[in-house]
Amino acid sequence: MSRRRVQTIILAACGLAVVTAFIPLTAIGASPAIEAEYHSRSQKLAPDDLQGHLDLALWCREKQAWDLLAEECEYILSTDKGKDSRQAQLLLELAKTKLASQPAATSTTQQPQGATGKQGQAGKPALLTDEQVQILKRAEIKVDSREPVGRIRAEFKNDVLKRFWNEYSTTRTLSRDAWADFLKSSPGVKVLTILAEVRAGRVSPSLADDIIITSDPIIFEEFIRRVEPIILSGCATSKCHGGTEAGDFALYNERVMKENTHYTNFLILEQYKHDDLSMINRDFPEQSLVVQYGLPPDAQNVAHPTQIDTLYRSPDDPRLAIVLRWIGALDLPAPEYGITLEPATPKP
Repeated sequence: MSRRRVQTIILAACGLAVVTAFIPLTAIGASPAIEAEYHSRSQKLAPDDLQGHLDLALWCREKQAWDLLAEECEYILSTDKGKDSRQAQLLLELAKTKLASQPAATSTTQQPQGATGKQGQAGKPALLTDEQVQILKRAEIKVDSREPVGRIRAEFKNDVLKRFWNEYSTTRTLSRDAWADFLKSSPGVKVLTILAEVRAGRVSPSLADDIIITSDPIIFEEFIRRVEPIILSGCATSKCHGGTEAGDFALYNERVMKENTHYTNFLILEQYKHDDLSMINRDFPEQSLVVQYGLPPDAQNVAHPTQIDTLYRSPDDPRLAIVLRWIGALDLPAPEYGITLEPATPKP
């Protein structure tokens, strides 16, 4: 097993048991070829080979693989030999700047902060508000595996870092530099640390409300970039569940998809049931209606209520494998969002 596959970030100096494995759900950001080459080069390096890892970081910069560059630099800075590397610090700043300047994959326009989300299209539920999108992000982000920590971008409101530390430090004996080390950690480490403690019930749940995640957690990146387009191409055309005859199940399929639109489509799929069968079945992904309805009739266990064109050519269709893999990566049990989809108010 490669060093990269088992390498974890543990904020040991702070006594924080947050472990983040570098196992991406898919190669998002860098191209698959560059991602594969990166991991191939990484596997050949010893964990303490500082110059080798710096050379790999420079290679990432040359390939403009900013997400991989951030990941590599954060690893270097987490090691004893590399923690004071000025070169790694500068390269990490470059990577973060480039990542921040990239257009968000989810949207070209967003609702104003605090928008009600009541507007939408006839037959479809209201779009989620920005606050509701944050609830989904905080609930589905992986705090112990598969979440690429270097890609997480976030804002922290109402002095939440200090408030978290005041709660956390009262029950533990920490080193003198623990608070300073926590402040110096990346946004991703801060987010995963706080949310891990919230989920474990060791700090106040309200702390999570003041974390604004401005990037997409890996589960939503995969949904938006790969899974949703597959579903929309077959299920949300104007003549199916994207039009006026959609019945009780309708998805948004717009030329410009806002962040709120993507997340609303996710929640529609997540919450929809027909005859007690789930559109997304986390326990048994292959029994999900989004899988069964799309198969050829001779491969279905559950048939669509009406005759439709098949979404997947066969049980071996690569698109089906993408959908199944994504459903299988969702957490069990499903988080409770506390969100009810509401009817939309027609646009004026």
